[in-house]
Amino acid sequence: MDIVSHAPTPGIKQKEDGTYYIDYVKQVRGKRIHIYSSGYQTFEEAKRAMPRLIESKTSPYAQTRKMKTTLSEFLLEYERYRLLHVRNASVNFDKSIARGFLAPYLFLTVTKAFEDVHVRAIYDAILKKEACSPWKNRCFGVLRQMVSTAFKWRVLGPDGYQDALSILENIPEHREEKKHREIWTKSEKERFLASIEDAKDKVLFELFLALGARIGEFAGLTWDCFDAKRGVISIHQQLVYQSVGKWVLSKDLKTRESYRRCKLPARLVAMLKDYKTCSDGTGFMFRSSCNPDYPMSKATLRRKMNHYIQKSGVRRITPHCLRHGKATDFMRICKDMEEVKAAARYLGHSATMMVDTYGHYAESATEAVLRRLEKEG
Repeated sequence: MDIVSHAPTPGIKQKEDGTYYIDYVKQVRGKRIHIYSSGYQTFEEAKRAMPRLIESKTSPYAQTRKMKTTLSEFLLEYERYRLLHVRNASVNFDKSIARGFLAPYLFLTVTKAFEDVHVRAIYDAILKKEACSPWKNRCFGVLRQMVSTAFKWRVLGPDGYQDALSILENIPEHREEKKHREIWTKSEKERFLASIEDAKDKVLFELFLALGARIGEFAGLTWDCFDAKRGVISIHQQLVYQSVGKWVLSKDLKTRESYRRCKLPARLVAMLKDYKTCSDGTGFMFRSSCNPDYPMSKATLRRKMNHYIQKSGVRRITPHCLRHGKATDFMRICKDMEEVKAAARYLGHSATMMVDTYGHYAESATEAVLRRLEKEG
């Protein structure tokens, strides 16, 4: 096998599996911006993507702003900045908060708009609104983020920043308990899979259950992610919807740990090979029935899952609950920290997050540790 050497490019590195990633730090106006992206199959692909990635991540900080910027101008630029970093749903929530509570102050400068008298009025308006505490807390979180960004962009002075935060951090104490994570038992999984007669859907849900992937990561799987020889699925991209019906295949995943390679059982590898021979083996693994060049939408996957849930009679859960179930199954069988780290890598979590979120499921492991402590004591 010929090895192609490349001139060293700062910020582009190669992983053990042969893929490339961008890991770069750029100083912008005295602020260190860390730029990271992974999953590039070739050096040239990473090199082409690097300038565009740096520009998108640093442009909000590089522009010269004036303290006389109006709140309306700031919110337009803030919306563009948020679209680069978060989901469209979060940006829409930010816009609704701006329309609902910041509308009277749009023609004021940012410094004037975020004076303590105005922030106090906004705070009181949110508290008086008939809504649950989590919604109100999220509103305060959005406003804190706006104030912090205005300070970072130097359109709000340090005094105004501190005064606004001192008000917005005084959020209601009452918080509703987190929803209980519903997960299927082994028998429920078997009943669900047994109810699927369509061969394509059988492969789809067998793979979805095995990977425990986020729904966007799963919908974005293409055939070049599948290494049939090694029996591995590479997760380095996800399907993102910019607006209704408009999708893009993004290389930016949720966290750095999300870029991973998942080993599949031999039986599932054989199923995928058979499924690949039935298709042309290019493009998306699971395609839209209307357009073969388009991926299967997340909504379609949810509808299919709800159909087979109703058919099999198992408890109704969301696709993301299957990810929780996979993590729970891992934690039940992990015997030491090394196994927990391996499970976390498989799911795209950090080991700390895995232990903090799912550690209470490992009751048998806890009992074993207590027994060992009693013996040694």
